Amino acid sequence: MQSAFAPASGAGYRLLGTALLATGDPVAAEGALRKALALGDRPDDALAALALALIHQASRIDSPASSGHKNLRILPPTPRSRRAWAKPG
Repeated sequence: MQSAFAPASGAGYRLLGTALLATGDPVAAEGALRKALALGDRPDDALAALALALIHQASRIDSPASSGHKNLRILPPTPRSRRAWAKPG
């Protein structure tokens, strides 16, 4: 059995990403969580944390105008995207 602290452990990187997210570093958390997925960590564990890291990064943009993205807006999910997220595995 592989330890969660092994260098090539997806679970270890997921734990690191979760800790980084909890301490307020969503950029570093994203990197660790993407590494966890690349190392084969269970997607249902790592993807939720990765989504939170990305949301936290997006929330740091005060407003579209202040970030230089005048046309930036969040679009509602489409029926196609809902089906894609609903598919298992």
